[in-house]
Amino acid sequence: MPNGEKKGITVRIDADLHAEVSQYLRDHSMTMAEFVSLALDDELHPKNQMKEGNTMKYDEFKKAVDRIIEDEDTLMIHVSPDFQCDQTLGFPTSLCVCWEQGKAWLAPNDFMMSDLPDDQAQDVLNACAEYGIRNCEDAEDFNNLLRGLGQDAMDNAWLPDDEEGMVMS
Repeated sequence: MPNGEKKGITVRIDADLHAEVSQYLRDHSMTMAEFVSLALDDELHPKNQMKEGNTMKYDEFKKAVDRIIEDEDTLMIHVSPDFQCDQTLGFPTSLCVCWEQGKAWLAPNDFMMSDLPDDQAQDVLNACAEYGIRNCEDAEDFNNLLRGLGQDAMDNAWLPDDEEGMVMS
């Protein structure tokens, strides 16, 4: 939360949905508060840029990323170590963030892309575009995005927060 203040929320949901959410929390090492915060943020501030009701195509996504990084100092762009996630069909991927603009996106490992047949490479690129461009202001946001991408992302790309001794530059 921007000002650090926390407020409570209580809801009653279908038992099957509750079981599904509980399993998701266990699988992603998340708390209910983290999950609900992400879900509400995604609903209130959609991350995938939409065009005519569909997620953007890769070419549109690439242009949007290019606009984010075109005037930025490369030191303000963090590219995580590679990880595998379902979002990109298990292909080695990085979570990139432009700290100055507070935007994050997925990028496939370019070196390994050349080994894929064209149709599979396009599927990976489309999966990155489907993920879209997400808000990411700090290490906590970054780590929450990683949490949503799965355990391998968390194991390989987790950022310590400022209290853990890392200063982002």
